[in-house]
Amino acid sequence: MAERVSHDQNFKNLARDFTREIAEFLSPEILEGMGKLIDCKLVNQETQKEKLKDRHFVLDIPILFVFENGTLILWLLEFQEDKYKFSIYKVAHYGIDYMKAHPGAIVIPTVLFTDRRKWRKDVDRVLDS
Repeated sequence: MAERVSHDQNFKNLARDFTREIAEFLSPEILEGMGKLIDCKLVNQETQKEKLKDRHFVLDIPILFVFENGTLILWLLEFQEDKYKFSIYKVAHYGIDYMKAHPGAIVIPTVLFTDRRKWRKDVDRVLDS
């Protein structure tokens, strides 16, 4: 039986090497109305812990886009191979932490599922209170 190949790392490498291009490919309308893009860079992947004993969260690829008009977009790109391990709460945690770290930025969390198998289970898209 052939070993299952993870595409997760391949997607991460592509996004790191072609940051601007992947943003234009995945969501051109986000970048389109913002004016001239003057910088895009990867920011720290590890979110801040509230307490030293807390475990840290590491996001796949947080990208900060800086536009000429001063607009900042922080695109949180998460690659998820196993849909069964997906947690919308973890994504919300990332979003809130990065909003605290970059208060002036528009934060856009995005999860890309890289598994080829058919979906047998839908993922949560809404937070329950």
